[in-house]
Amino acid sequence: MRIPSDLFEREQFLDEVIQQCEQSAMERLTINTALRNYTLFGTNDVAPVKYNKIWPTIDLLSSFLYGQEGVQFSIKYGVGVPEEQVIYQETLRRKAHEIWEDTGTDELFGEAVLWALVYNTTILKTIWNGGPHTFAVYPHMIGVYREDIPKIDDQEAITHLYYSTRSALRSQTKILGKEKQDKILDRVGTLGPVDEQMTPATVTQIILKGQIGAPGGVTGVINRATDFYNYRPQISPELVEMREVWVYDDELEDYRVFTRANPNVIIFDRPGRDLCHKGEHPFVKVTPFPLPDYFWGLSMVQNLIGLQDWHEGHSNRVDMVFRRTLRPSRVFTGPGWGQLTDEKMLALDREGGTFNSNVPGSKVETYKPEVDIAQALLYLKDIDEKFNEMAGIGGNIMRAQGDEGVRSMQHAQVLARMGSSRIKKTALRIEDPAEKQITLMMKMVQDHDKNKYLDEEKKEFLLSQVTDNYSIKVSGHSLSPVFIEDTKAQAEKLVAMRAMTRERYVEETQPPMAEELKRDLKKIEAGEAQQAQAKQAVEYIKAVSKLK
Repeated sequence: MRIPSDLFEREQFLDEVIQQCEQSAMERLTINTALRNYTLFGTNDVAPVKYNKIWPTIDLLSSFLYGQEGVQFSIKYGVGVPEEQVIYQETLRRKAHEIWEDTGTDELFGEAVLWALVYNTTILKTIWNGGPHTFAVYPHMIGVYREDIPKIDDQEAITHLYYSTRSALRSQTKILGKEKQDKILDRVGTLGPVDEQMTPATVTQIILKGQIGAPGGVTGVINRATDFYNYRPQISPELVEMREVWVYDDELEDYRVFTRANPNVIIFDRPGRDLCHKGEHPFVKVTPFPLPDYFWGLSMVQNLIGLQDWHEGHSNRVDMVFRRTLRPSRVFTGPGWGQLTDEKMLALDREGGTFNSNVPGSKVETYKPEVDIAQALLYLKDIDEKFNEMAGIGGNIMRAQGDEGVRSMQHAQVLARMGSSRIKKTALRIEDPAEKQITLMMKMVQDHDKNKYLDEEKKEFLLSQVTDNYSIKVSGHSLSPVFIEDTKAQAEKLVAMRAMTRERYVEETQPPMAEELKRDLKKIEAGEAQQAQAKQAVEYIKAVSKLK
């Protein structure tokens, strides 16, 4: 995009970009609120359900897609990178693992995968602030220039709506100088009480209505009873509405970042490299089920809502059948029942209760449901299986349960491998954002880190000496637990072929106490080397003696 240099034209340009990017934000907020309620409570109504089947289904599916304990990375250099760069490869790989774990991105990525199944997409944002810091962003707080383009890297503009306290804004603007800082703080305004007469209503006000519980909130936002948690934070209305607008500047060949406070106060105008890596934006999109013509993708929870309502309705009917079986309905016919008091009726209804009538012709008839309770429970079980089928985790083998016809462990492994094809397909989609996330973080560290490291030849170097023509890949599909057994089997074969060192095998399979095992392995290999040298010396002496 070409960004106007004139101040008035630039503000008008930003207004148009924000309007274009956020035109669906209110609709997505309403939908996402309902999806969140169904995920946490199994309903979008005030009354709780007997059993929320959506949450365990989503939790299980996300655990198949991502397991943080086994993630391994490898460095892939681009074509044309000099051979000398290879000596930095192992150090770069170890540094990537350190960044992934020490910044908490390993746990945050797992949460992003789970909530992407709920909302259809989760956004991770990483900025440099003395180090790489990663945050999860609700998708309805993000806007993109064209929603018909599925890739976030192909977007011309991206907006991020967030809130800040005045004290936090004061700290952020300290670098501008006291005079400019005071002018900005005098112009910005907090949201304060929500004014429903404001035109147009902002997305922020709608979000705050939903979170604070102000009257006239969005459809689908529930003021639940106070006797249990609704899992909503209590947010003060004295917040400043903030937006970051990332626009790709054709002349700069980098993103231009505008930080704007309400009402239309531009606080920062800076190149993207100040917050991220040159030519990159800080947003990583996690979408387990993408669609070819819709940026936000498909929500798994939305597909489960019909099943949840069906499951709840049938559960109520089964419960009614069971209660009527335990306490069936009765009809009293004939004379003699006119004096049957409530007390006598209660005695009759208790376990072992009896009542005798001396009047001839008196009769009691019992009515029980015609539906067999066992059949009703089988029908409910069939609905349960449809949850697993929809999520791609059908079959008892996939859920670590026994199954008929399984003859051996090898047979079970083959069935699990064949039955996990849908899970593996989705897990492979999750690898791309994980690789983009760690590559972006590594390059940001590379831009700023002045520490010295040792290469494979034990020589010191700076990360800035390493080419940026590389990407970090997930090694052996280790992001997902469904690939673990295949990875271990391949690693064992490679060690047997001596195509992989034993230290690399420990790193790939991640057994307990992996770091301690690698140190022990160095001692073991040193002892083996000494034994080999001693054996060679003995054989040499024997050979010389034979020649004499």
